[in-house]
Amino acid sequence: MPRRKASTEVWLAFAFGIIALSVLFFVALFSSNHNALLITISRVTLSLACAGIAAVIPGFIDIDLKPSVNTAIRAGGAIAVFVLVFFFNPPGLIDPGPQSPANPSENYMPVVQDWVANIDAGKYEVAYQSASRSTQENYEKGFFLELYKDYLTPLGNLVDRKLIGAASASQLPNGEKGNYRIISYRTQFENGPDQLEQIVVTVEDGSWKVKDHTYYKAPKP
Repeated sequence: MPRRKASTEVWLAFAFGIIALSVLFFVALFSSNHNALLITISRVTLSLACAGIAAVIPGFIDIDLKPSVNTAIRAGGAIAVFVLVFFFNPPGLIDPGPQSPANPSENYMPVVQDWVANIDAGKYEVAYQSASRSTQENYEKGFFLELYKDYLTPLGNLVDRKLIGAASASQLPNGEKGNYRIISYRTQFENGPDQLEQIVVTVEDGSWKVKDHTYYKAPKP
């Protein structure tokens, strides 16, 4: 009687493994949202599925694993298969993740200078057409034009603009990764306090494009 019960449990584990692998295969093919939570759940499920299938395969496996300096794991049988699959991650070894686009051959400053020249001249539509795709996707053209008009018109004409810094970045504060240059100006207008301008350019289709342009009230020098 105990032997029959064990056999039933083994075949149930095997059936779970087959079903789980089929579901994971379907998710891998058709899911476009491979976030961290889904990946973690998939790894645990895959490990359980492989352990269930291994339960019906004759033989014995023994694992002695040290995933970190302060951690040691030893397991045998189906549990060993679970440990092996969970801690060994081939996709992580062969897929380094998305790479930042290479630097274009041309310098990014002419793109920035053309951008501020169009903004200063009130050519907001020209600036919008030259912006990155992400900017055009995030801002509808009409809203983009009104945004600049409403903010800059009360400030009046440009008096002076001084470059105060430029830096490279591979990730923005919102977590978005890429190849970026961040250019900062201190800008004086006819009316109101001085402004700090921050312009972010990124690589798109082999060229530099303006991704973001933000004004801040500048602190007194």
